[in-house]
Amino acid sequence: MKFNFKKIASALTSTVLVGSTVALAAAASYPAPFVENGAADVAVVYGSDMDMAAVTDITTSLSSALGGGTAAGASTEAYGLFTTSTPLLLNKSINSVRTTVSASNMPNTLADTSFSGDVDATVTFSIVPGNNPRVMFAKEPTSSDDPNVVTKFSTASGNALYNATITFNKAVNFTHADSEGEEITLFGQDFTIASATDNTNLIMFKSAKKVFLTAGGSSPNPSEVVQIDGETYTVDLVSASDTAATLKVTDSAGNSDQKEVNEAASKKIGGIEVSVNTADENTALNEISADVIVGASRVKFTDGSEVKVGTDETVIEGTKVWFGENNGQLIYKNLTKMVISVFGSDGSSDALVSGGEFVDPVFGNFRMILPGLSIETDDTENRETISIDTSGNDKMTVGLTNWQGNSLTSFEWLNNESSAWGKAFLGTADDQRIMVQEMGLINETGYAMVGNEENGYLVKLSSITNSTGTSGAEWNDDSVKFTNVFDTGQTWDTVLTSEGLGTIDIGGRSYTVNYVDDKSGNNNAYARLQWASDTTGQDMVLYPTVETGKGANFAFYEPLTIALQNWDGSNNNVSNFKLPDGDGYTSVSVAFGTGETVGAGNFSIGGVDVNTTATAGSESTTATIGKLTYNLSSSGTLNSLRVHLQDDEGSLITNPGIVIFEEQDDANNYEAMIIQTSGAGDSNNGIGVSDVDFTWNTDADMVDGSAYGASGFQRETSDKLYDMMDVWGTLVTTDQSTSDQYTAVVSYPDEQVNAQVYFDAISAGEATSLGSVSVMDTELASSGLQSRNLIVVGGSCVNSVAASLLGSSSPMCGSSWTAATGAGSGQYVVQTFNNPNAGAKVATLVAGWAAGDTQNAATYLRTQSVDTSVGMKYKGTTGTSASLVTE
Repeated sequence: MKFNFKKIASALTSTVLVGSTVALAAAASYPAPFVENGAADVAVVYGSDMDMAAVTDITTSLSSALGGGTAAGASTEAYGLFTTSTPLLLNKSINSVRTTVSASNMPNTLADTSFSGDVDATVTFSIVPGNNPRVMFAKEPTSSDDPNVVTKFSTASGNALYNATITFNKAVNFTHADSEGEEITLFGQDFTIASATDNTNLIMFKSAKKVFLTAGGSSPNPSEVVQIDGETYTVDLVSASDTAATLKVTDSAGNSDQKEVNEAASKKIGGIEVSVNTADENTALNEISADVIVGASRVKFTDGSEVKVGTDETVIEGTKVWFGENNGQLIYKNLTKMVISVFGSDGSSDALVSGGEFVDPVFGNFRMILPGLSIETDDTENRETISIDTSGNDKMTVGLTNWQGNSLTSFEWLNNESSAWGKAFLGTADDQRIMVQEMGLINETGYAMVGNEENGYLVKLSSITNSTGTSGAEWNDDSVKFTNVFDTGQTWDTVLTSEGLGTIDIGGRSYTVNYVDDKSGNNNAYARLQWASDTTGQDMVLYPTVETGKGANFAFYEPLTIALQNWDGSNNNVSNFKLPDGDGYTSVSVAFGTGETVGAGNFSIGGVDVNTTATAGSESTTATIGKLTYNLSSSGTLNSLRVHLQDDEGSLITNPGIVIFEEQDDANNYEAMIIQTSGAGDSNNGIGVSDVDFTWNTDADMVDGSAYGASGFQRETSDKLYDMMDVWGTLVTTDQSTSDQYTAVVSYPDEQVNAQVYFDAISAGEATSLGSVSVMDTELASSGLQSRNLIVVGGSCVNSVAASLLGSSSPMCGSSWTAATGAGSGQYVVQTFNNPNAGAKVATLVAGWAAGDTQNAATYLRTQSVDTSVGMKYKGTTGTSASLVTE
């Protein structure tokens, strides 16, 4: 038996509890008529265990519809695996903050109980989260899902999702006569110890009632009425011997079934489990009797084995039982502890999605839930968007909002058209460059990034006016004006101090302005800005940033070649580079090389000598700036140094790009992302986003440390979109709709994202029980469920009810199935008939050529708008798409 990863049902109770959000359509659509107006009228009929996954998916969704909600809300007993001061962050194990859940945390579900058998013992309970499960961004639960944040766990028993632990303060012998037949409460569920318990197997009945039936004799009591899980049944003693009893069970609808049950054994009769402890035939008194336990389900616990349920001992996959601390305790002598390890039943059932729940598959009274993230990926209030788009074949634009709430929309920042520059550059279509270095030459109507972080601005040199173009008293009539590109209504005027020189205050930071306008008509008008507030001496700022609306720091990047001598036009030499690191600057020292003289070309860069006249790139050093790495190398030109940013693999980034610094995370790091570009800028090879690198985890994913690659995980619902997320919770979506011009959208959260993982109780006030509705085709007639609305799962080759709906009294396989349904290999049908057992009810066939196709049919039924009116038929191949068949 396998359980759906999103909403796991308790096999013990054959009950599926409120869980997934079901796509509801009009009143005539699924889940109607199976669940309507808060009431269920359904039986799910299957013919093969191979279709149990589909059965579980369907019953899960019906239960959700019956409860009218999702698992997103936590109850008052929910206990978070995090604290206010220590959140559960992405890529962390679920036990990284809290390691145990006890009665003090969930006082109802985990309350101490007592057991009176061969001894009087106190029973305590705990849930121990595993170390292996982690919160991560991945394509889960299956590779057919879109990437999303999940709690990912293992399918190995040694890497449990959690251990449900039961401890007895005294050693209990469950095989003792005083223990058999006694009641015990485990995790809020009532059980009765079965007489079939032996030296290796602990057998219990859930929600059981004990009855003693006699017929004949002086005080006959041949019949008892019992209530099991809210349903009423009448149990009659038909006959008995000294070794067995024949019992008849009748439900409230008048449907009945009878079977003979041996002593210390059990059978399923009329949909419930019936166990006979003792049976007796007294011919002297003309009396027969039977000591009987009637329960919703039989449960078997065996050390080192899976939990098994029902008379047929169906395995609850993803469970394993351990007796005692060191395993191997003998239950008939000294059981002091029982641990049920719970893990993924298979590779499709090993992840808990956001908004979902994992109901304990054994006890069914508690669940692990992931109501959501502290900031969801679609939370527009607490996330901001930075969009990088294309404009034609040869230009790119960016849109973002700064910390002052002013926005840029489609600002042209990269140009690769045929121009005077001859290559891709930071700038606009009219060849106006964007300067990203202190004292860079800003042409009139050109741009510059100045300041840093909350003092950072993108400015435009709006105008330069020089009265004469020469020095003299007329400079008083000169003017140099800058405009805030984010807010064009804000301008700054230079306070002139002499010809070609002045100061300006931008955003509370002071800058020295050097300007030239020779009035010769050759457009030789420009200005340079030198930081006065943020630097001292001959420090040179490279790649300044602007703080965004949610606190990231945004920078433009392109490779630079820097003149180390006369860098400021005043014959001064650079003494330090200052590069933003996410929290201010990191400096890289610049000095003449050891023993060098002026003009020799050797410089010490960060303590490493580099000969600037060497072949370009042949001599270099690297500098670590926060989480970024820069390469500083020879240019082949005297006293000129090349500066390149390196990607996660150490390669030089040679095209313009964008760098976004995140805020300080829980590990005290300021991680960053680098958005790279490529393309020739023509119709055959347009320019676009070529790669997005996270500095976190060296651009590797959270699943197994594999590289994200250029774009991350491909979506299934839109295969041109690719997603990647880092530990801060920044989501980058790359759109590859245009093959040579990719675009990207960065979704940046206001604070580091954390997961809200809880263990929670399931009670009547929080979940509505669907009840025991799954039944084998061979047991439908005796189950009392045949007069309900039916969902028939599995094809006519394995399900006799399916064959009957298709007009056959024998199995139909292969070509016979195709002839009857029109569905061949790889296909399925979802078709609704009249229920032949109850004309006013329906029977919907959900079946495919193979078990996987049936699973797809069940997915389509659950997640799409399916009309369940008689005569409606759908045929498809995937869980998301099918065609309506008109015949």
